[in-house]
Amino acid sequence: MPIFFFFLIQFLSFSSLLSAQNDEATLLKIKEQLGNPIELESWVSGFDYCNQSWSVENSNLHCTSTGLVDSLTLNSLNVTTTFPSAIFGLTELDFLEIINMPGLYGQIPYRISNLHHLRVMSIDNTSLSGPIPSSLAEITNLEILMMTRNKLCGPIPKSLSELKYLHWLTLSDNQLTGPILPELVHGSPSIRINLDLSYNDLSGELPEYYGGPYFDLIDLSNNRLSGDASFLFGKEKETSVIRLSYNNFEFDLSHVEVNAYKLGVLEMKYNRIWGSIPQSVEDIGMIELSNNQLCGPIPSGQNSWGHSVDVYVNNTCLCDGPLPPCCNK
Repeated sequence: MPIFFFFLIQFLSFSSLLSAQNDEATLLKIKEQLGNPIELESWVSGFDYCNQSWSVENSNLHCTSTGLVDSLTLNSLNVTTTFPSAIFGLTELDFLEIINMPGLYGQIPYRISNLHHLRVMSIDNTSLSGPIPSSLAEITNLEILMMTRNKLCGPIPKSLSELKYLHWLTLSDNQLTGPILPELVHGSPSIRINLDLSYNDLSGELPEYYGGPYFDLIDLSNNRLSGDASFLFGKEKETSVIRLSYNNFEFDLSHVEVNAYKLGVLEMKYNRIWGSIPQSVEDIGMIELSNNQLCGPIPSGQNSWGHSVDVYVNNTCLCDGPLPPCCNK
């Protein structure tokens, strides 16, 4: 072996070892910034954090073949502190999950974009507040972004539309305001889209972009959205769940067609939807249509036996089915 390659291999091996040692120091710094919670008491100098069997109830680590941390889960830690910025030192992080930590407060740092390799990020059930950092758009490989049950506020950043691999976006149970911008998520025939923006204070009309063909789940319930949403439906669509309840959507349901073999859940109660109920809608397994402005006879469908009175109550003049019979019979 030429002496150059010998020294090159030695250098790369030393660099890998040094990086692994740096990750240990970074993990211990994370623990310190979290206030040394008792749940991480096993994080001590020299601990074998890359051991494949290493996992405790409150956290989980995974490493690359070179000993660098590429996956980190922090779960149910009893802390009262801000976001631990030391996490940004885990430069190979591919998966980050911070869940069930209501004592974690303050804003998500703009430097979150330092985690260039992230594909999956989940921040759930914390007290983190303030805006969603627009710098997330710099994590170009991000595919799944879930930030639910926090106290995030302000508009959804327009920059998120630049994440061309983002196909799963869940921002439910926050305090987000403003409109839903087009192209927040992207799919393909082999990659289905999940979009959940429920339980916020979003307003305005829904862009027709979201009537695209690659959606699996759309949940926009419990906002202040308005206008026409009929473009979400179609016999050719393969969406399995659509939830629009508790908004101000207005459209004629009479001419809507759905693929009842694909669409298993349709919830649209408490809107301003008018017209009659089409046969294909009645064929859906789980529907919620109460508190709208629907009228006319409820058709008999293959799943009508499971639709109770509560599904239809408080409409303008629905009749038949579980409701009183139509007067013109």
